[in-house]
Amino acid sequence: MSDPRIYRRQTAVRRNLAGFRMSFLLVPCYCLLFVGCNPKNLVFDPCKNNPAGGIEQEISHEKKYSANYDKTWNAVRTALEQLGYSTKADPSSGKIFTEPLGISCPVEAGVKSIDITKWYSVVTATVSGPKVRLGVSFQRNHLGIKKNDLVFPEKENEISRDFFAAVDRLLDWTPPVTPPTGGSGTGGKQPPPPPPPKKEQEVKVSPEDNREVVARRLKYTKQEPLLQLSSPTFAPGTIRPNEWMTQTLGVTYLDPDPGKTFDLTAVFVISFGDIQIPMQRKFKDQAQGRMGLTLRLRIPKDIPPGDCTVKSQVSAGGLIENVEGSFRVTP
Repeated sequence: MSDPRIYRRQTAVRRNLAGFRMSFLLVPCYCLLFVGCNPKNLVFDPCKNNPAGGIEQEISHEKKYSANYDKTWNAVRTALEQLGYSTKADPSSGKIFTEPLGISCPVEAGVKSIDITKWYSVVTATVSGPKVRLGVSFQRNHLGIKKNDLVFPEKENEISRDFFAAVDRLLDWTPPVTPPTGGSGTGGKQPPPPPPPKKEQEVKVSPEDNREVVARRLKYTKQEPLLQLSSPTFAPGTIRPNEWMTQTLGVTYLDPDPGKTFDLTAVFVISFGDIQIPMQRKFKDQAQGRMGLTLRLRIPKDIPPGDCTVKSQVSAGGLIENVEGSFRVTP
């Protein structure tokens, strides 16, 4: 009768050899499956750090339409569905929410990828009278670890552009033109002046009061974030073309977690009659408390005299607030 210890050792050796053979066979199988044993045909996790694509052109997140509310509401929901989103509407608040939509990571033709990180975009559209506002955030799932409310300006610009283009088509909307002013050669219509160059725009955030001071002043004890905006001020209140205008408004943001930072997005739409100049800026890792948000803009030299409005939208921590102010341009 054989020794049981010898039998166990022989069995263990046979199992190890079988496992080694299986592992050895899996290597060529994976090569054939993914890249045909050519590492140049493989991209590993191409979207690990941020979603693919996007545009640098800043797209306004707000637009005003002339259609009635019901038609605008239906167009907004249809536009989101045409872009691939599943929607859930809340007519009482005028908001349409979407489920997360996956963002693909394109690679070159003939190249295969191993995708470990998954990206998703989440959209909230708000219909308020004739106005439509869009909020975009991103989610990431990397090896089962999820992060929400991420910000990527270029991809956000692309989504906003495609969304408003779809709404425009559904509502047969065309951009307004400057009213006739006489003259000849152009049929009496004067085209709107181009927006000022970027070097003549400036947006900055300046800390004013820290979280402890603001929380004590507001007696903040809530279990959810708080975002407040003050009424904007303009300096000067009356200005001439080609001069500088400065708008300042206070932004207060508090979160139940005192040490948590936040990303702030500011969207401005400066309207000179039918002429609109949209701007957007993002600020990352801001400290909680009260801060001053300053927009400094040189007034285009061809702007006609009259009252001008600045619509400001600030989003932080998933919250969105809007304020509006006006100043006057004189000859």
